[in-house]
Amino acid sequence: MAAYDPDDLKILFSLFDANRDGNIAKEEIKELVSFIAGEKAKENDVAKVMQLIDINKDNVISIDEFEVLITKYFPMVPLGARSIFNTFDLNHDGFVDKNEFNQVIKDKAELLNERNIDFFKKILTRDDSDKISYQQFIDSSIQHYRSYIANRDD
Repeated sequence: MAAYDPDDLKILFSLFDANRDGNIAKEEIKELVSFIAGEKAKENDVAKVMQLIDINKDNVISIDEFEVLITKYFPMVPLGARSIFNTFDLNHDGFVDKNEFNQVIKDKAELLNERNIDFFKKILTRDDSDKISYQQFIDSSIQHYRSYIANRDD
């Protein structure tokens, strides 16, 4: 079992917990599946996900149940946020600057998801800063997801 950074697990959990109540409800799972798939989630798919994750059958996913899911079913998969950030942080100083971003795009564009590229472009051009920290990246990621939830078409 891989040991995940507790902060990464909390960040990932918070992306699912759209209403910030400390649990992931069925509707939040539905929203997340829809966001990832790019189409409206089917009820039976959501039910399967809930059945798999909701260990105590209280119809919500706690942080502890979420941690069990991640460590049990994804033991060797790096959590996306840190992995994506590290791809761009070429000199490993904890920041991604515009030069690093451009170098990665030039050298590794075929390996990157277009959404990741667009997201970094947006963060790096939102103000006059020439670089972003991992925490700024995470804050922007959470803000981006919450904006999606608030502005989605029902």
